[in-house]
Amino acid sequence: MAETATQTISIAAPPDKVWAIAADVERYPEWAKDVKDVTVRSRDDAGRPIDVEFRASALGRSTHYTLRYDYTAAPGSLAWNIVRGDITRRIDGAYTFSQSDAGGTDVRYDLIIELAVPLPGFVKRRAEVRILNTIARAQRTRRIVSLPRLGIDVGGTKCLGVVLDDAGQRVGEGRRATPRGAEAIVDTLAELAESLAADVGGVRSVGIGMPGLVTHDGVIKASPNLRDVADFPVGAMLAARLGRPVEVDNDATCAIAAEWKVGAAIGRTDVVMVTLGTGIGGGIVANNRLVRGANGFTGEIGHVVIDPDGPPCPCGRRGCWERYASGSGLARLAREAAVGKRLNRIVELAGGDPEDVRGENVQHAAREGDSDALAVIDLFGKWVALGLANLTNVLDPEAFVLGGGLAASADLYLGPIQRWFTRLLYAPDLRPHPDLTFATLGEYAGAVGAALLADVHQ
Repeated sequence: MAETATQTISIAAPPDKVWAIAADVERYPEWAKDVKDVTVRSRDDAGRPIDVEFRASALGRSTHYTLRYDYTAAPGSLAWNIVRGDITRRIDGAYTFSQSDAGGTDVRYDLIIELAVPLPGFVKRRAEVRILNTIARAQRTRRIVSLPRLGIDVGGTKCLGVVLDDAGQRVGEGRRATPRGAEAIVDTLAELAESLAADVGGVRSVGIGMPGLVTHDGVIKASPNLRDVADFPVGAMLAARLGRPVEVDNDATCAIAAEWKVGAAIGRTDVVMVTLGTGIGGGIVANNRLVRGANGFTGEIGHVVIDPDGPPCPCGRRGCWERYASGSGLARLAREAAVGKRLNRIVELAGGDPEDVRGENVQHAAREGDSDALAVIDLFGKWVALGLANLTNVLDPEAFVLGGGLAASADLYLGPIQRWFTRLLYAPDLRPHPDLTFATLGEYAGAVGAALLADVHQ
């Protein structure tokens, strides 16, 4: 008696690429566990296999059968039927490939099989193995089947876009200047996304990292680094332009997603990222999930007030942590010391005017061994450690990942930060200390994380 089986799966790749994998029968042993050997007995004028002999494992034994392939409906379909077989009287099968609504491919697998002995349930299991192993496993093995992911990190001065393959490796990159105003930003993002997608033959998802308060539905409520932007529905506007869903999140949240999945925090379940740049951003992973908060605003750790009488912050308040522990905070600490007639070498590197001192001048002098510069680095490390100790008391992470522009000089800061962290942490002798490590993805972290949003938002 003949048995029939039908199954459909969806694959994130265009039909022509999926068809090419399915038709490459000579490589079936690479990903189909039951297929042990393939011998092509004849080919058509285009060189495609027609009569193909298979040696496979089935029913606890080795079996041989020869299939004849039909390319009449290619690339929409690939059909076959049995020529001969030692335990199979009949095999008629076909893959049918159609464009899915998501831009990938729906693959339908139909099989009619008649065996020499009755084997209830065998056909359905066999069909599942064939379709999943010869198509889905080929996707993992050869990667060509899976469309890449696209992410764009929007900064105050530039938009950086990347395209990632399944291994998280960059296979495309583009940059544009960040314009002023919501409409102009959408125009720039749409052009960059379309350009990058065209370069790689299409993408399966688009994600955007934006500075500021970003809601769950992709609205920028406020952003200190983007001019003339408030209540900006960037997700909806860009989705309308591209004709596809767009994931949006805070840029620092994107950065932790990147380091968590493909960077310094791989394998961590509870980790906090602190980006030390012009300001301070943050991202949190807890219980192996990205934390976004009730409104999507989790991670604004730079605006935790540590001194209500401290220096003014661009957010409108005073004494925010980022006024002390960011790149601009380092420069401020150095300028204050320089005005007091100290830091001669740092002032010299800044051109002679204490008001022109920048963080880079402090780092340069510290690498020369200048004692005043090293003292500023130590004070800066204390302010960073104070914030990390407070975060540890609240979140109890297993690790911190320190990123941003200052991560490039990790060797200067890690020692002071670790030393002060141990002194400032509550009950340091009675608890495990979180690891302190520096980010590995550099300026690409935000864009890489944006490309991963479709996965981590699930």
